[in-house]
Amino acid sequence: MVIPLSIGYQEDDFSYVSKEEKLAYINSGSKESYSWEYRGEKIIIEDPNASVYGYPTVDMNFMIVIYTGLNGEFSPPHNAVVYNLDGSVHKVLEIPKLVSPKIIEKIKEEKHSNPPIEDNRYGHYGMGLEFVGFGWKKDKDGNLVNTISIKYVGEYGEWRIFNPVTGEFGEMTTDWYQSRGWR
Repeated sequence: MVIPLSIGYQEDDFSYVSKEEKLAYINSGSKESYSWEYRGEKIIIEDPNASVYGYPTVDMNFMIVIYTGLNGEFSPPHNAVVYNLDGSVHKVLEIPKLVSPKIIEKIKEEKHSNPPIEDNRYGHYGMGLEFVGFGWKKDKDGNLVNTISIKYVGEYGEWRIFNPVTGEFGEMTTDWYQSRGWR
């Protein structure tokens, strides 16, 4: 299924499609590709073994693609890729040292390193250590910044400011915990 998305800070991504098209897209089981146009050429990033979600950076100079699923080309914990606009890989992201107080408490409880990439006991559920989202947020000075979300053991996470040029992670913007009722 191919649909056009609206891109911008606090815009409705689905403003170009009907409610029915939006629901059909959201309820489809897998999104196996993401595409954009660059210099008149359609760039397609696809993986038949993973769902693929793409996001432009604030400056529109890169695309951030997050792969979900354990069998794709880019699987957790290396499941986020910064692409140049021509479709070439700029960087495959590595999970940084985590800074969320909730995550650090859980890491200590589990006796893991930080980042806890050596322990994959949650990985077979697809709920281990992985990138799960990308977005734009205003920083404390009102500037739009790139942010990326990292999830740990299914229910802990943090949003961090992210520099796509260098691949560096900055301060945490949001510390999140989401109980799914299975603990």
